[in-house]
Amino acid sequence: MQSRPILNAYALAKQIGEHLVGWRAEEGRDYDGTPMPDWASLTRDGDGARLGIIVASNRRRTRVTVRPRWPRFRDGSTALRWPILEFTCSTSRSAPALARAIQRRLLGKYDVLYPLAVDEVRESDTATVEAWVVAKRVARTIGAEPPPQDDPRWRPNDSPVRIYGGPAGVQAIKVVPRRREENARVHFEVSLDEEAAVRVLNMIDALTRFDTRPGTVPTDIGREGNDSKLQCRASRGEGDGHVCNQVHLHR
Repeated sequence: MQSRPILNAYALAKQIGEHLVGWRAEEGRDYDGTPMPDWASLTRDGDGARLGIIVASNRRRTRVTVRPRWPRFRDGSTALRWPILEFTCSTSRSAPALARAIQRRLLGKYDVLYPLAVDEVRESDTATVEAWVVAKRVARTIGAEPPPQDDPRWRPNDSPVRIYGGPAGVQAIKVVPRRREENARVHFEVSLDEEAAVRVLNMIDALTRFDTRPGTVPTDIGREGNDSKLQCRASRGEGDGHVCNQVHLHR
């Protein structure tokens, strides 16, 4: 005779966890802390990998879905590019059978992809925080309004940090988080007449020729020497008798 279906996800997760070495069951809770009987998870000690255990009923029989969870960025989002790995079966299956199915159908792929996802999240979180630190330092240097306190609830990962104020004629100052091996980049726009634009472009060209190792950047360009390399690029386009320049300052 078929065994009685287990309707509580946490109870089912505990039974499965007894047959998966290094995994422990955790009760599912809503955002306000309310227990969710249809949701639970199995968390692996050591690396924090998680498997969602979701129990749902339909007209025919009770079903359970086992779904690996991906690490979250500091803003609470999950990388969308990671695949959805899951399977669904009846809760009438025994806990040992469910544990074997998890090992056979999920953990092979999940164990390969999960460390890559963790590295991606760590890299993105670090770059996002660094951009705010750079923006604060730049704002202080140019006398602009410092960016507000960094808060992952309001600034999504990899989004630029905007700086308001600064020198006259300079707009849209922002710091873009670094990508891969690059450093954080400072972008801004200036609108100048032709003569002033040529002087600025020549200065930028000269800056790229400086030896910018620690202590070698001249103080009259508004930067103190540090262990960062300062590079500038500029593009120019003419219109209405003015030259508009978009300057990308790479730290």
